[in-house]
Amino acid sequence: MKVGLIARAEDRGLGIQSWEFYRAMRPERTLLVDMGQLARGFPAHRDRYPDATLAHFDGGRLPEATVRDWLRGLDVVFTAETFYDWRLPRWAAEHGVATVCQLNPEFHAAGVASGVTRWWAPTCWRFEHLPPGTRVVPVPVAGDRFPLERPPRDGPLRLLHVVGHRALADRNGTVPTTEALRRVRGPVTATLATQDARLAANRLNRRGVTVGVRLNGVRNYWDVYRGQDVLILPRRYGGLCLPVQEAMASGLAVVMTDTEPQASTWPATLVRSRPGRPLHVPAGDIRPVDVDAVSLARAIDELVGDDAAVVEQQEASLRWARANTWEALRPLYERELADACR
Repeated sequence: MKVGLIARAEDRGLGIQSWEFYRAMRPERTLLVDMGQLARGFPAHRDRYPDATLAHFDGGRLPEATVRDWLRGLDVVFTAETFYDWRLPRWAAEHGVATVCQLNPEFHAAGVASGVTRWWAPTCWRFEHLPPGTRVVPVPVAGDRFPLERPPRDGPLRLLHVVGHRALADRNGTVPTTEALRRVRGPVTATLATQDARLAANRLNRRGVTVGVRLNGVRNYWDVYRGQDVLILPRRYGGLCLPVQEAMASGLAVVMTDTEPQASTWPATLVRSRPGRPLHVPAGDIRPVDVDAVSLARAIDELVGDDAAVVEQQEASLRWARANTWEALRPLYERELADACR
């Protein structure tokens, strides 16, 4: 089975997804999408794909001749979230090549690219709104990148909140997290890891709580979680969450909201939430949740005072991570890709 990969090479979610697929699945060919100015200043690490065919992205279009030549002789093409040019599934079909897209449900507009052979969803979130025949195929973690053991602990509980680049409607719950940190009795240290320089001035130091802001345009994304104990990530709506999975592979306990798919996908300390205002996304309207900062602070303080609970949550994280490495899930990917070919 000859697999083609459509890849990105920046230090963001799509770049990580495609890079780790490349390392684990060793595709026959890679089409590297050059986002140019649309990359918003993120460096493109073309060295990750030394034999890739480079395709310049220009306003929703890829160079047809380049893509068609790349498709010839492949059996199936995999991409995360988008084909960039939605003519590509049709071109692939004309060459007898199957196509697989591991979508993000909030970005999936009904009726788009009906020629896609298989849709994969990373979690069960909004599954009822996805095309018939969609399969739940989780995104694995790169086990060799992470320690897969509990971090050594000596001192105050170390909290991490990952902002990344600011997402739509405060998706990772940075606002309630910073509000909760003002209420935590401590003692804790907290780090806000972000790719957004505007947060660099956000200092919340108070007695018992020391907060630092760390800018992370890091090449080694797995280093974000070193020296931490607990990930605080009160997500406001569902879908794939790479920081949670990476934190679990680093042996961190996780605190999240109780909205789906958090409760049914990842073992975590869940904080009660309530429905928020509807949000319009390409997939239609979704309803983010709101979390009370007082409740979030209380959940953090309960962990501060209960080392056994922290250890229990960390062990649950590690069990999940070990069962969801690329080594564990590669057979599932091979079966699903082969099924798409049939």
